[in-house]
Amino acid sequence: MQKAAEILISKGVDERIVKPPICRALWLCGVAVRPYIYIQHFKSATCYFLAMSITWGGIMRLTSWPSWTFSNIMASIGFGLFMTLFNRWFYHRSIKKVDLPDWADLMIEVQKSEQAEQVVAPDS
Repeated sequence: MQKAAEILISKGVDERIVKPPICRALWLCGVAVRPYIYIQHFKSATCYFLAMSITWGGIMRLTSWPSWTFSNIMASIGFGLFMTLFNRWFYHRSIKKVDLPDWADLMIEVQKSEQAEQVVAPDS
């Protein structure tokens, strides 16, 4: 997956989009996760919405909210929705700037580059 990310960066996709911190952490743990821009939009938006709502709500509850009220919960949901819409807009704008290859085509390109590296540097 890191090889696919390197190819996307060489094509001009912003590194912040291709290698967000969560993907880098998962790759270091050995989990094969597609770069963020290739995850289904609904799935990634839902995860981002939940993460932002819960994180912001938790921080607000610990720092300034005396208790969970309906308005506090709605504020947390509203913040998560706003951040998710902004995130989707940012990624959509960034992806439109670049001619993004299909995932299958990118995997073929990764295999070709790995084969070329094996030919250049054969194992002893």
